[in-house]
Order: sequence, then C-alpha cells, then structure tokens
Amino acid sequence: MKRYITFIRNHMKLFMGFALTGFAGVLLGFLVQAGDIAADCGNSSGLLASFGTVTFGFFFWITVCSALALRSRCGLHASLLVLTLLSPMLVSYRIAAWCMGGYVNTSLLAFGLLMLLPSAIAAWILRASNDRRLMQVFLGQAGVLALLFDLSNRGCVTRLYLLMMLALLGVFLRTVSRMPASREARRRTQSALCMYRMGQQL
Repeated sequence: MKRYITFIRNHMKLFMGFALTGFAGVLLGFLVQAGDIAADCGNSSGLLASFGTVTFGFFFWITVCSALALRSRCGLHASLLVLTLLSPMLVSYRIAAWCMGGYVNTSLLAFGLLMLLPSAIAAWILRASNDRRLMQVFLGQAGVLALLFDLSNRGCVTRLYLLMMLALLGVFLRTVSRMPASREARRRTQSALCMYRMGQQL
C-alpha cells in the first residue's frame, strides 16, 4: 500500500495533466455543440457561432492535437493525451446535444470516432520522431492544406471567424517552430557534445 501511495505522489503531476486534459475535452464538447446550435439559429456573426464554425474544420483539431502532443514527455504520453482530450469531447458533444436539444450529425460523430486511433498514432509519431526537421515540414504542410480546405469550404466568412482563424494560425506556427526533439535525439546530441568536450580536453 505504501508503495502505491509513493507511486501516486511521484506521478501526481502526470495524473493531474490527464485530468485537466479530460476536463478540457468535456468542456470543448459542450462548446462545440453550443456553437453548432448558435450557427443553426442564424446568428453566424456571433462568438459561439464563429467558434462552432472554426471547430467544424480540420485546422482547429490539427492545431490543438499537435500542440498537446508536442508538450508531452514521449510518444506514448502524446497519444494518451490526445485520446484523453478527444474521447470525452465526443461523449460530451453527444450529451450536450441531448441536454440542449441540438442536432447531432451522426456521420460527423462516426468520423470522429474513427479518427481517434489514427490521431493517437499521429501524435505518437510526431512526438517520438528523431527527425525534427521532417516532422516540421510534414506538420506545416498538413496544417496549411487543412487551413486552405477549411477556408475554401466556408460559404459565408465573417470577420470574427477570420480573427479566430488568424489567432489559430499564430498558435500553429508557434507550435511548429518550437517543436522539441525526441528523447533519443536529445541523448545523441548530449552524447556528441560530451565527446566533443572530452576531445577538446585531451
């Protein structure tokens, strides 16, 4: 029993991270549903409606999941964090629709469920990859294509929607530019630096 208590204490920060991510997923699901309802009511220029329109596209989720994955400790941690965010989000989206009397797009919900595993795998690869430059290029191209796709599929673009997309683009660019190296890459760099310093001393 004492060993389990010690284990929990040593990993309290990790557990809190998962708890906060899950709570954020639940909150996000309710906000997405509220945004959908606001957009369906015809108030397309409102804050909630614009947020619902932004979250309807791919670029929002690529930005959020990549930022979350790249702040993790390793590939496994990244994939678990993404699942911890997306799974409660889908559940709370469905519950919010039942509570608020909103419409549930079953095709969209099924697509979200199907994308859970690929999203977790992509987060693992993104965080665990040793080739930082390749991942920056890959993520950057994926984000740009998603952004162009989202903008091309919006019939009526409001000023608030554009402001949200610009803010999201700023977060995305910052995430890509500050992409951390994997643990293995950091070990190799530190080992090479240590060997270099030893060679200088000799």
